[in-house]
Amino acid sequence: MSKRCRSWRPVWVEGHSGHLPHQCRECWFPCRNKVSEGYRCSECWEALSEHPDAEVRLKLAEENGTPSDILGLLATDTNPGVALAAQARLENTTGPIVLETHDDEEW
Repeated sequence: MSKRCRSWRPVWVEGHSGHLPHQCRECWFPCRNKVSEGYRCSECWEALSEHPDAEVRLKLAEENGTPSDILGLLATDTNPGVALAAQARLENTTGPIVLETHDDEEW
């Protein structure tokens, strides 16, 4: 039996936003794409990580099982709450984040 994505996927409806997953069937629908591993397909990971609502991105950053590449993307989010949550999750799974600096390079 094939595994299926169990995520909610956003639907872009003009003039209709601000609803969280499973609250509105106009803004969200359950995805059933095939997945090789995990519980969410790559299309859903991408759509949720780029969602315009910061609350959706924050929930994704706080969710158990979010892949490190998605957390890395969210760690650079323009919303400070999302970025801090993702950075904290990355630090908990990989240790402290160390940014490389190169003093000898010119900008």
